[in-house]
Amino acid sequence: MYVKRISGVCIILLLLFGWTSMAGAEIKQKYHDNGIIKKEIRLKDGKKHGIEKKYNPQGQLLRELPYKNGAREGLARYYRDSGKLWKEIPFKANERHGTGRYYDESGKVYKEVRYENGKKVDVVKKK
Repeated sequence: MYVKRISGVCIILLLLFGWTSMAGAEIKQKYHDNGIIKKEIRLKDGKKHGIEKKYNPQGQLLRELPYKNGAREGLARYYRDSGKLWKEIPFKANERHGTGRYYDESGKVYKEVRYENGKKVDVVKKK
């Protein structure tokens, strides 16, 4: 009896909070010709909001681009065909802003690039 009550409460809370967090939101997906997902993004009030993911025709993740109210905002991640991280680029108000890092196949940083308002201002090579 106690378990049923807790389960019922959990379901109600999930429905309530899930409903409010998804109000005005939709998931948009595109697919490759072979049926594998190509791109996925959450839209909020018609604008990109969340992490846009892009995949190659084999289903391997190629990039993750963060959006907030239609603008790139946050740390974008790009991946090699091997699936390993290739680079991380920070965005602020749709512009590259902050320190981007580039990684070799072993996962070590080999280059850092500093951006300010979309412009490259400094490059530091690690190798």
